This record gives sequence, C-alpha cells and structure tokens, in this order.
Amino acid sequence: MSSIIYHDECCPFDFRDWTRYDIEKLYAGNDCVMAITYGGQVLQKVVRNEYAAMLFYWNNIKSISISQLFPALAVGLIADGTCVIAKRPLIHCCEVGNNQFEAVYEQLKRLRNIVEIVVSDAIFALDRYGKVHHISLWREDDYVAVEAWSNIKHIVAGNQNSVFGITNSGSVLCAGANTICGPYGDLNKTLQAFHNVVDICAMGSECEKPLLALSDGRIVDMYGETIVNGHVGTGQIFTGNHLFTVAKMKNEKYMVLPYDNAISVSEKLSSTSNVRSIAVGSIGCGYPAFCVWR
Repeated sequence: MSSIIYHDECCPFDFRDWTRYDIEKLYAGNDCVMAITYGGQVLQKVVRNEYAAMLFYWNNIKSISISQLFPALAVGLIADGTCVIAKRPLIHCCEVGNNQFEAVYEQLKRLRNIVEIVVSDAIFALDRYGKVHHISLWREDDYVAVEAWSNIKHIVAGNQNSVFGITNSGSVLCAGANTICGPYGDLNKTLQAFHNVVDICAMGSECEKPLLALSDGRIVDMYGETIVNGHVGTGQIFTGNHLFTVAKMKNEKYMVLPYDNAISVSEKLSSTSNVRSIAVGSIGCGYPAFCVWR
C-alpha cells in the first residue's frame, strides 16, 4: 500500500518518491523530515545532504525525535530501549556548542531502558522507571535539574532552553533558562496549580506561550484559561514547534493552534480525512514553519 504525503506550501521537500512506501509515522524538525514505514524502514529528507543520516544503521526504530534548533539532528529510539543518532549533524552542533562529540556520543550509547526520546538543544531520554536522563549539547549545561525528577510519564522540549516533564499524577515540572527566568519568571511556580495534565506544548522562541492538554479534554493556557473545551483526543495531543502546534482531537481531526498566522494549514487539514500522522518542522530554525501529514 502506498502513501501520499500532504504538506503546506512552506514545505521545501518533494515526497513523490515516497509514494511507494506505506508510511506509519512522520517526524519533522529543523531542515528535516523523517518517516517510519509499516515495514520498519526509515526514510529521510534533508535540506543539506551533508547532514543526512546513515539510515543503514537505523533498524528496529520505535520512534524518532528531530531537533527544532540544530539542522537535521535526529535521534532514533530502538525497540530494545537504546538509541541511534545522526552523527554528522551531531558533530556540527557540538562544534557550535563548544562541546566534545566523543563525550556526547558515548553518553548516548550508554542509554538503556529508554521509552521516550526528545531532542532540542539537548538530548532527553525517559526510562521505563520514570527517570529522565539528559545529554547537554553545549559546554554550559542548562538542564541539571531534570536528573532529580521522578515518576515522569512524558517529556516535552521547547526549541531551546526549555523542557517539561509530566508526572504520573498529572503535575508538571520544567527546567531550562526560558522556563526558570524567561519572560514570565519561574514557570514551575505557575504550573504547580495543575494536577491533571496529559500533554504540554511550548510555543514562542522563549517558551512564552505554553499550552496544556488536560484529562477533562480541555486545552488551557498556563493560567488555566480555556482555549479549547472538551474535545481533545487521547495519548500525545500536541505536535509542533515554537511557531505553531497541531492538537489531536477526539474525532480524529486536528486543530492548528498558531503562535501567529497558520490559517492555510488549518484549511488544508480540515479538508483531509483520516489523517494518520502529522509533523511540524521549519527551515533554518525559524520562518517559515511547515506541516506534513498523511
């Protein structure tokens, strides 16, 4: 069975050669789109070929995370709880961050029992025991606090200097400069009022517009004001970046929640039925943001 990939006009990639694959899941980030087929094959599109992953080594991949900051920096979660990474983008971001590639790569290889992986300006890994591990991609480490977190069921990262952990009880923890000393001060104090959170998104270049999905089906802002009332789906609700987020609804439709203008995406999504997977990326870690779905 073949797949048709839909996208908005901002997307720079031609997916016609992917029509012969039956794609299960799409992923996107800075200058990159990846996919996992129902047969387990990993596909990739990149803006710059020098950052392409060596997909020969990407086997038994359960999920993928692509940085919204560093170009084509992608990490794959293998079914056995270990990880694989695109080395050439990692070398580039270590040079930018004045970090040692060998040290970062060795930390990644030591990860075990991982159930969720997230990449931004650091690598975050949630293990099956509810602990969060992180690998800093900069010489200065902004995320030491996450090592003390426990009973975490889901992790979400902003494009930089921000990461959130949702606990099994539905409370929210956060770390990174944009969440501790950003435009609205320490978000840990603001978010401690919530105890029924199932997902969170971090919009804004400084994480100034976080939205939360609650177990009662609502989407609210960080002060509890309702943005969407009672129609949110189950599982992971949000897919997006700092420019706009797409929320999964109960009726298998998707709602665009833009930081600014994303009306054309809303119109195209509303006319597409039975969306199986959706991903949001950007060109050069900025404008324009693009959306792909199938």
